[in-house]
Amino acid sequence: RAKHGFATGEPFTNRFRRILRDGSYRWIEARAQPLKDKEGTVLQWYIASIDIEEEMKAQEALRERERFLWQLVETLPAMIDCAAPNGEPLYRS
Repeated sequence: RAKHGFATGEPFTNRFRRILRDGSYRWIEARAQPLKDKEGTVLQWYIASIDIEEEMKAQEALRERERFLWQLVETLPAMIDCAAPNGEPLYRS
């Protein structure tokens, strides 16, 4: 994404793992935005790097919890129906 963004002048966002001096890893999100002149030529880039380690851990915890609940529902010895407020079926075990 960065290579394409720098080549075309389009803004971009990258998520990646960075290794720290102590050998641990952290998730980072880098957002890049070009500053252009009136003709559209890139004069310089502004890049902000944000530590998103806690967000990524929270997302993984939610996915794990969803997997757990899905397995629990699928093993219940009863039928489960779930419908939208208008009665349209959403899920049936």
